[in-house]
Amino acid sequence: MIDHQARKLHPPSPSYLVYGLGIMFLTVPLIYFGSIRGATEPKDFLAEIILFCLLAIQLIKKQPLPKLCSLQDRIVALFFLFYLGSAILAENYYWSLWGINKWAALLILYFLAQQINEKQQDKLIAVLLTAGSIVAGFAIMNYYGLHFDEVIKTMTCRSGMISTFGNRNYLCAFLAPLIPLNIYLILSRPGNKNPLPYFSFTLLLSTLLYAKTRGALLGLLISVSTLLLLILIYQEREWLKARGRQMATLVGITLILLALLGGTPPFSDHCDESLTQRFSSEAMFDGGSTQARYMLWGLTADMIKDHPLKGIGIGNYGFAMPGYQKDYLTRPENWQYRPYAGWALDAHNYYLQVATEGGLIPAGLFLALLIYLAIRFFMTANRSHDNFQVICLLCSLATLSIHALVSFPLSLMSSAILFWFITGRTNFALHPNIFPVTQTTPITQNKGLRFALLLLLFVLSISAILKFTSDRYLAEGNRLERNKELAASEKYYSDSIKINPFGWRNEERLGAVISQQGRHQEADEHFTLARRNARTDLIDNEEGLNFVRQGKYVKALEAFVRGRSTFPRNFYLNQNSGLAAKALADPLFYGGDPLRATELAKLAFLYLEQALTLAPQIQESTKIGYYLISLSNSLFNQPDEILSRELPTRGIFYFGSEKSPLRHLVEEVSSEEYKRVRLFCSSPNIQDAELPPDADNVRIIPLGTARLYQYQIKTEHTKRAPSRISH
Repeated sequence: MIDHQARKLHPPSPSYLVYGLGIMFLTVPLIYFGSIRGATEPKDFLAEIILFCLLAIQLIKKQPLPKLCSLQDRIVALFFLFYLGSAILAENYYWSLWGINKWAALLILYFLAQQINEKQQDKLIAVLLTAGSIVAGFAIMNYYGLHFDEVIKTMTCRSGMISTFGNRNYLCAFLAPLIPLNIYLILSRPGNKNPLPYFSFTLLLSTLLYAKTRGALLGLLISVSTLLLLILIYQEREWLKARGRQMATLVGITLILLALLGGTPPFSDHCDESLTQRFSSEAMFDGGSTQARYMLWGLTADMIKDHPLKGIGIGNYGFAMPGYQKDYLTRPENWQYRPYAGWALDAHNYYLQVATEGGLIPAGLFLALLIYLAIRFFMTANRSHDNFQVICLLCSLATLSIHALVSFPLSLMSSAILFWFITGRTNFALHPNIFPVTQTTPITQNKGLRFALLLLLFVLSISAILKFTSDRYLAEGNRLERNKELAASEKYYSDSIKINPFGWRNEERLGAVISQQGRHQEADEHFTLARRNARTDLIDNEEGLNFVRQGKYVKALEAFVRGRSTFPRNFYLNQNSGLAAKALADPLFYGGDPLRATELAKLAFLYLEQALTLAPQIQESTKIGYYLISLSNSLFNQPDEILSRELPTRGIFYFGSEKSPLRHLVEEVSSEEYKRVRLFCSSPNIQDAELPPDADNVRIIPLGTARLYQYQIKTEHTKRAPSRISH
């Protein structure tokens, strides 16, 4: 049985703690996610500084700190100990530093949450719902094309619903777990006629239905269904009867929103799928995002096999992932995933991510925490209305935990602070007999321990401030670079490096603007420094462009192809690889080496064909089309004995699939006598090219596993000549 009397005896917390957490819950979701402008994680910085300051005040004031009083506390402490400890053997300490900052702050939040009493808790939940309502309302404005950022103002519909999060998936990861808390505030008091909780419920659910993020919606559906079931089991009939009107209102709002937003939302340009389409079996299991997750989970399993106990180090997933992806995609059984290759900072499965970065021990401890929470609830629950609070808190955690199976909500600060605050509150709710803990702990008594902890908090705060300030200079440098103010942007990038000399993005961008100003050797030095802490397509592409500006096309091609071998889906690496190969081939066609020229032209053709499938805008597609026509002219002017030579395998190509080969009409020219057609097909089988039966004078150029065809179709008034095929 839960001792409800003990719960009521929990004294109020210091006002600075309540106000500090309230400010964090309001501002962290509202601060703009700056990655679109080149700086990263302002939400992380703000939450870290607030939590470090709150603990520092606790220590200075010698306030009582929670002890490890429950099994839940011990599991959480061990999880953080092993996860943070993985930084000792990390592959890259730079990436681990920011992981330590974030997770140390979340550990502090878990224990601070236990010092909040029930009344203060409800006020903080109301603050969270206020923040959620504001960002949800702004996301709906984004849906219809209203943005405050010039960089993204053209984004509409679901793709434009970034609000202050930079990505609709990040947004929904924060909003979905707020729904059970919203239901708690509405139903906790019978007869409550305050319209604000209903308004926030409408905004939150509307945004989720506009965005149609499947992971968040599935987590919410399962958790709310569980919530309703547990209410029916554990709440008395009188409790349900007293809240019948409120529950009916919530059901009515939900049904109306499903009817309005389940299909194409009103006043939209019909560019989005309906809920039925989003949750169809084909979209769920065969869609591109699902296939990309399969690939990530596969290469993540490789990481775990290589580092089962120590992991690769907290925060190191993005550093190690590119190398593993390259190896993973070279295996024939994984070629089907080549279209989904890219750089990912997270495994899109939080449990696999913890196992990868921290090892199997912290991953097992995290699962043990979730299992313990469920078991403890069923052990202590009884038929009393006080269970309703615990049910809603656990269902909010369940929403995040289910979403974490296919995404990384607990790596996002806005969702993470929600998770660990609620986890701390459930510790109090599930173990009321051992709370409140008011006695002074050894840390607050011992001056040495208190000073050491304050010093650690100071170091962590300084590192967070330096990273944040460096990113602000980086963002301003990006803005100036886009405006072609290269000298000014160089200064900001240099200042960013002075503040954070271990960054990679500031080094890479500084090298880029220096290269554009003609200082190529100096630029190369910055690219080398950037490689210390990043394995990214951005560095390879800029390094290649630096060689292009010097006319060193051989080295440029090597740089582009090196990056492309790890990031085969990068448009710019494919395009630039093709252009570099073309620049090498063109003079050789006239310089007496047609064999080498033909090989390079074939490579250029393949790279540009790949880029064509990835082109972000019609202008890029048109430009690449001209290059493909030029290359095909050069190739078909060569004799068949040169064209028929097989192209040595170079890098990774993933045009189309075996079931659906890619066919691209390169050129079609008509005259009075015939129509000449040039056709690219990603399959080596001539049947897949679907040549017309009246195709004459067919020539075939082998391009690795692909083929380039040229044929003629004679006009009706021209006498047909015997068909012939040359290879």
